[in-house]
Amino acid sequence: TTPHFDRLANESLRLTDFHSAASVCSPSRASLLTGRWALRFGIQHAILHGNGPSLPHAEQTIAEALKTVGYATAMAGKWHLGNGDSNHPSTHGFDEALTVPWTTDMACVEPWPCRYDKAVFAHGTLSAGTPQTRREYTAALERMCRIGIQPAAGMGKPQTWHKRKNDLPTEALCPPRSLTHCGGRGAARAYAAPQWDAKNVKKSVDRFEHIARSDGIAGTHALSTALTWTNASCSGLDSCAPLTVEQPAAPWRLDEKYAAFFDGYARRVASAQSHQPSDAQRAAGLVARPFFFYLAPIQPHGPWLPAPRWQRRPSDLNDRKIPFAGYLDTMAEVDEMMGGVSRRVNAKP
Repeated sequence: TTPHFDRLANESLRLTDFHSAASVCSPSRASLLTGRWALRFGIQHAILHGNGPSLPHAEQTIAEALKTVGYATAMAGKWHLGNGDSNHPSTHGFDEALTVPWTTDMACVEPWPCRYDKAVFAHGTLSAGTPQTRREYTAALERMCRIGIQPAAGMGKPQTWHKRKNDLPTEALCPPRSLTHCGGRGAARAYAAPQWDAKNVKKSVDRFEHIARSDGIAGTHALSTALTWTNASCSGLDSCAPLTVEQPAAPWRLDEKYAAFFDGYARRVASAQSHQPSDAQRAAGLVARPFFFYLAPIQPHGPWLPAPRWQRRPSDLNDRKIPFAGYLDTMAEVDEMMGGVSRRVNAKP
């Protein structure tokens, strides 16, 4: 169930005819933030690694527009509109931002603590065409679970399953023996992943280092997902470079971090501990600056990697109308994050 989304829907204006500006991440987000077709300013597909296309600074975002009328602005979630120190959210109007640069399947991540059993994966394959296909894909999903990953695009369509059943994307996991290859600080950190033999480690390192070299990223940074904090004023920092909070970031821990960040930010703005109201706002009787917060979780983009406490069995393992547990549990996790945000919004000052 998603009680917080249900409540938000019941309290909101219902729109029954919705059109997205694009079908993939970067252009749809660019259009959402600017109110313009992303095609007009050169963003036509998902932005990859390196110094490729990014949201042009000439385009005004909603955060920049609201700042001109006195709003404080912040963001949490997936940015995916440009890489590097000159393209992070705080260069586009956000006073503060706690973000990951791209989608989970674009970089290596920690092995996912999967707790699902075979019956859950068997249920997820009920719509497959033949018993043989169901058995093969169930086994593949179970093997992925044991090494800490799931298919990058979720379950996929049944006609594509034969291509996925033997595709164990071990190269998407950060090598457990040396996280320095993933840009992480915990080189000595060990993972209980016996399936990780020397061949898999080398495969992962080679793949991400090849991407890093081709995109002009210096050193052996292997493109692990980093959770970073940025501040438009750069107060307390030597530069406006993002401050790394966690790398490699674990996707199943991000939602609770976003909710906690929002809670702290809203408290500080509401109490005027930060982003104090202007003289004009005080003269108008405001005791705190109004604020705009852009919350952009990665989900429902795959892979679906819910935290262990959200991993549950479907109510009926024989009902093919019930979506795959990984998807349901992922969305329940997002709903809980929304609940934390809603509680802070509705709390008394």
